[in-house]
Amino acid sequence: MAEDLDEDEVRKGVEDMLCRLQGTSEFFMGLSSDETQVLAEYVSMRLVPAHAVAVEAGATPSWFGLVCKGSLVCSVDGKQVARIVPGHLAGDLAIAAGQASAVQVACAAESATILVVKRSR
Repeated sequence: MAEDLDEDEVRKGVEDMLCRLQGTSEFFMGLSSDETQVLAEYVSMRLVPAHAVAVEAGATPSWFGLVCKGSLVCSVDGKQVARIVPGHLAGDLAIAAGQASAVQVACAAESATILVVKRSR
């Protein structure tokens, strides 16, 4: 997974991304400006290069987050089984279950931007 972006860049982009996601993600519909600002403190923005693997099959991911731009492809034994598009969560099922991921999650042909939930502020 790509490294976190510069913190100043994140502050400028996170609120904008959360506002745009209000129309596409059930998780963020109807948030007020104040709620969006508070939420922005708990996420970091990560860029995943095209075709890069974000979660290896058999590994327990250390993160979960919301896809904002681009998409992630989930595959088992090289066969695509799902696509995670903007407004949808990635990495959450394996973390919630406390188990290794059954699928490989990789970036599609274009790079992806993910808002990753921070473990601590």
